[in-house]
Amino acid sequence: MEDVVARLERVAARLEAVAAGGGAAEADPEVPPEGYLALQKLFDNEFQAFLESWKNCGDGSYDVENPDLAPNQMKKAFLCILDYLKMQNKCMKPKPAEMQEVLAKWQEAFNVCEKLTRTRKKQLRKFDDHHIIALRFVESLSFVTHYPPMLPKVQVESCKDSMETTMLKFWKKGTDGDKEMRKAGIALLKDYPELVKTHYKLGVEFCGKESITSAEVPDTPAAKAPADPAKAPEEEVKPAAKAEKKTVDSAALLSSLTKGLDVTKGLKKVKKSQKNKYKKEKVKGTVSAGPTKAKIKKKKEAKVKKAGPFTWQFLDFQNKELEDINDETKYGIKTQLYFADCINTNFKISQKVKSITLDSCKRCQIQIDFPIVSSIEVVNCRNVTVWCLNECPTISLEKSDSPKLFLGEKAWRDAPAKPQITYSMCSAANVIFADGDDQKEVPLPEQFVVTGVSEDGKASIQTTDHGE
Repeated sequence: MEDVVARLERVAARLEAVAAGGGAAEADPEVPPEGYLALQKLFDNEFQAFLESWKNCGDGSYDVENPDLAPNQMKKAFLCILDYLKMQNKCMKPKPAEMQEVLAKWQEAFNVCEKLTRTRKKQLRKFDDHHIIALRFVESLSFVTHYPPMLPKVQVESCKDSMETTMLKFWKKGTDGDKEMRKAGIALLKDYPELVKTHYKLGVEFCGKESITSAEVPDTPAAKAPADPAKAPEEEVKPAAKAEKKTVDSAALLSSLTKGLDVTKGLKKVKKSQKNKYKKEKVKGTVSAGPTKAKIKKKKEAKVKKAGPFTWQFLDFQNKELEDINDETKYGIKTQLYFADCINTNFKISQKVKSITLDSCKRCQIQIDFPIVSSIEVVNCRNVTVWCLNECPTISLEKSDSPKLFLGEKAWRDAPAKPQITYSMCSAANVIFADGDDQKEVPLPEQFVVTGVSEDGKASIQTTDHGE
């Protein structure tokens, strides 16, 4: 009861801060977010009841105490996700490598559950459907890694439908223990998707300043004790004195510049024959140079990792001439390709995949020869060129400098449906439309002019035209 009262007091304090400040209050890094508290409640009630129902599933011979079997793996994965969400107010958004490190226990649990679905142990084969349910639940917890256009709620609902379809067999042919397990599973899944939509509609939003790999997991604090008036106040620390800025004596500088020939007497003289205007050969006033490359501060080893059932990560590819991605045994129409922190590298996608994301890449080019099922996304990149030579429904450019998008004939002119191109917070962005041998390059506008406001309160906006 005391914990409930303490939590209500913290919520009330935050609401008072919003009302007083006229806006959103800053998140307290030591206070767990509301989404975490809602999932913790789901874990303590419906999830624990679901784990308890495993004791009677099937013929009652399932060893629920075995740490290598499904119930303990589901619990291990859920606790890992709770610890991850608890850091939301304390830490900044983790990088892909940091996210993989923090969610390692979830990945281990997923791998174990996946192996259980195809186990060769005779005593476990009769629990194949139970293991599929466990795998789908652990997979649903990966919603914490999803951001638009892959919405977290969609991931949860997809796994929920798969679980309910499998549990339907228990209602028809299962034992009494299986029917009890199905009842507990439906109760667990009832509010799960809406809970994720309410608190993580656009993904997990981190608002802290610490690194998630080094920060300590905050405890759920109790109500703050009143300050002790008898305690002496701490001595105020005076700020250090600022260093004086060096100033330039403009009078002395001007005097040195007006001394005349004495200043230039030591310089080398240029002969008449060395001047371009008197040379016989033709002089062209252009400077030729090869393509510039992004500077690499720290050399890293390229890594290809599998993150989840359908996501493959390509990390830290540096100075690679061409990486051809073409392996039907690994990648398919459900595969999501994620490229992060790549520099001076060219990629070629030689088969059909679901989506492609480029995050924090510099001076990279990616050629896409086959149709994309879902989307292409470019985020936080510099001087990246995307050669889209086939169909793609959605293309997104966000927070990028000098991105270039090339749309081939199949991607635009001959496409059954034109792709939806969205961009925001991009500078020097260009889109090239191919039409046979002709190409038309269109710069995306960066400045806009507000020309008025309508009766319903919407601003009238047009792009800025700077002329020739």
